Formats: sequence, C-alpha cells, structure tokens
Amino acid sequence: MPEPTNPPERDPAVDAEFQRVRALGGVVVTRLHGLLRAMRLYDSGNRALQAQQAEFIDAVRAMRTDEVSVLGMAEYIYVNGVRLRPEGSQLPVFRALLDEFETRGLGGLRFAAALESEELEQFLRLLHDDCSSKPTAPLEDEASRATLRNVWPIRAREAGLSAPADGEEPVADFDRHRTRMVFRRAVQGTRELMLRTADTGRPALQQARRVVQSIVDHLLYGEGSLVELTALKRHDEYTYAHCVNVSILAIRMGQILGFSRAELAGIGVAGLLHDTGKIAVPAEVLGKPGEFDPQDWAAFRRHPIEGLRIVSRLPGVSELMLDSMRVAFEHHMNVDHSGYPQVREPRELGAFSRIVAVADLFDAVTSHRAGRSRPLTGHEALRVLLGSECGHFDRAATWALVRTVGLYPAGTLLRTGSGRLLLSVAPGAGNPRRPVCRELLAGPAGEPVPAPTAAPLDEHERVSHVLAPEDVDVDIEELLAA
Repeated sequence: MPEPTNPPERDPAVDAEFQRVRALGGVVVTRLHGLLRAMRLYDSGNRALQAQQAEFIDAVRAMRTDEVSVLGMAEYIYVNGVRLRPEGSQLPVFRALLDEFETRGLGGLRFAAALESEELEQFLRLLHDDCSSKPTAPLEDEASRATLRNVWPIRAREAGLSAPADGEEPVADFDRHRTRMVFRRAVQGTRELMLRTADTGRPALQQARRVVQSIVDHLLYGEGSLVELTALKRHDEYTYAHCVNVSILAIRMGQILGFSRAELAGIGVAGLLHDTGKIAVPAEVLGKPGEFDPQDWAAFRRHPIEGLRIVSRLPGVSELMLDSMRVAFEHHMNVDHSGYPQVREPRELGAFSRIVAVADLFDAVTSHRAGRSRPLTGHEALRVLLGSECGHFDRAATWALVRTVGLYPAGTLLRTGSGRLLLSVAPGAGNPRRPVCRELLAGPAGEPVPAPTAAPLDEHERVSHVLAPEDVDVDIEELLAA
C-alpha cells in the first residue's frame, strides 16, 4: 500500500476568497428569500418591494463577479460553488428558499451583475405565475421570450455539483464549481458570438472581450484547473469548445512567456476568433466523415483568408483588431511556410500567431473528430509536436505548451516502476515531469476505478512507460470526469 501523501498547502488567496464568498453569499440568500416573500405580498411599484429589489441587487454586485449563482442541493445552498453554513437564525430562511426551489422544480437561479430592478421584477413575476405542476423548461422559455438577459433559472446538474461528503474540503467544491462555470459560460458566450458573427458578417469584439476576461481573471488568480478542462473533449458543440480551448491554452502559454495582462487579453481574443473564417466554409465540408477530397481541402483551406476578411469588417482600427486579423490569417501558415495560405514572399509570423498555431494543433488532434478511430492522447500530440512536426512550429511556443500541460497531459495513462497504474489529471506545479495523478485501482469486477484523491507523482517514483487507452481498455473521458 502506498504511503499516504500530505495534502497540498492551501493558497491563502484562494482561502480568503472562499471566506469572502461564503460571507457575502449568506447576504445574497437572505435578500433573495426576503424578495421572494415580498413578491407574494406586494404589487408592482410598491415601495417595500422596490426596496427589497434594490437591496438584493446591491448584494449581487457586492460579490464582485460577472454573475452569481444560487443553487439548492439536497439540504445545502451553494453560492458560486461555496456551500453555505447558516447560523441558527438563518436556518428557517435557508429551508424556505430550498422549499421555493423544490416547489418550482428549480435547481437554483443565476443573476448577472448587470441586473437592473425592472428586469428583476419582470422575472419574479414570471416566477410567481409559474405553477408548481410545471417543469422548469416553460419558465426558461418564458424568460427567453421576455428577452431577459441577466437572470436565468437553472437546474442543479448544470453546475456539476454533488452532495458533499462529510469532511469534504470546501475550497475544492468552490474551485471545481467556479472553474466549470467559467468554462461553460465561455462556451455559451462563444456560441452566441459565432452565431451573431454569421448573422451580421462581423464579430462582436466587446462580447469576445467579455468571454476572454473571465478566462484571464481565472488563470491570473492562480487556478490552473481551467487548463485541465480542455482535456475533456466530448462536447456537443465542438467548434465553440475548440475556440475556447485554444483561447485558454494560448492565454496560459502567454502567461508562462511573461506577457502582460493586456497582452493576455489580446491573445485570448485572437485565439477565440482564430477560426472565424470557418463560418464561410460549407457545413457539409466541415462535418464530412472520412477523408477530404481536393475540392474539400480547397474550400477548407480558405478559412484563414475568410477569417481575415470577417475580422477586418470591424468598425475603426485598433491593435486588438489587427492582432486578431493577423492570427486568423497566419495560424495555419507554419514558421517554415509549409502550411497555408501560401504567400509569395517569406514573412515572420506574429508572436500571437505562433502561440495560437501550437495551441490550435494540440487541441485539434486531441479532439474527437469525424473520420478518426480515436483522437491522439495529449502525450501522443506532444510527441508529434516535439518530433516530426517540430520544424513547423515556434520552439518557444512549443516549450510554453509543455509547461502548460506537462509532459504527461491530463488523460495520460502511466505505469510506474513499482507497477502502479496512474491517470494524469493535471500538470505538476513547476515540474512538467511530475503530473498530478489518480491511481487506478481494481473495481468490483476488476475494472480500473480512480482513487478518490489525486497527488503529484512522487519524486522517488519513475514512469516506466506510457500506455494507450486501448492497452487498458478504459474510457479516459469517463475517468477524467469521475
């Protein structure tokens, strides 16, 4: 049996933020309960109801986040992923709010910081009119028809939370929920951005900035777990998740290379928009199973030029616009000009283009795509980048990717010299050769089951060899999500 490992030291900054959210979250819950009660007692325009609305909006904005989620799970309430611990006098308030959610079939509610009283009151009236026999979907439809943009009904399963076990570390709950929420909202925001771009013919730069800002804040806050989510590839909407993954990887790579906050925001937007030109590629080509024929390749390889054109339609001229145009045009060109589009005269690729090109290839070859029996594992993709493809990509960018995902990226199966079977779940802090792993143990039927805790690979233990998923007959995605 392996020696027990000491739990990693908690980051004081993370702990302080956790305590701040817990304290302010209690205020949000209390104000929300009071507001729902006032809604049943008073008509629109009543001063008491208006005062309750103003106090609740102030409580939401005091959280200092883009949005605030209030979730009911079992006997607990979570605010932005933090499980609250009500004091004696608050217990009736918490129970009443949980009853409200259960009666309406809700998992919770989500509020944006931009929420105003008029929109809040409109939603509360919809909520009040929704009878308990209705499922949540009609309420969502009504909110959508009313064009409510800053308040949403949600289901508990959306947040990826489960009922906490006794003694569970609350900061872990907070980090997991916060990370999943940032990623999910980024994919949703990117979907809206791309659909709006297809509709108008030009990207909404401010919307792209909002999507990227939450990613930059998350990574600068020291939470590398956002990078780990890029290893989960089974998304219903691959195109949007791919753009978000490339943006996350590029931002983290830029952070490792010493970019400023403004530069990280710039490369994040450029990464998000790098494949905008695919809007002009016929859908039957993008979704074609099997190999492309020459006509398919000709249509597909126009997307960098189309991306340049689409981004160039933005009004005015800014550095962010020019950087995004350049990345859209150059991200498949390769530093040795072996890629596309081909140019008459050799050119030095931009720094952002070099980084996005590496992030783009890594995420693309490790994703589930039509015509592939299985995607490459992260380790296999690095071997390609560091081996046969090394001359096509910038070496500093490739090094930054290795520092970002580690030599054994999340999802890599490892056999150690002692015979243990490990699953890499995150890069090791400061040492790309020492990933954070979960040991795979034998389940009831002999199937590999991940151990409940993860720990960095011990410095005295060596990796004997790397296994392919078929060598162990496991579903890597399922193990990573466990």
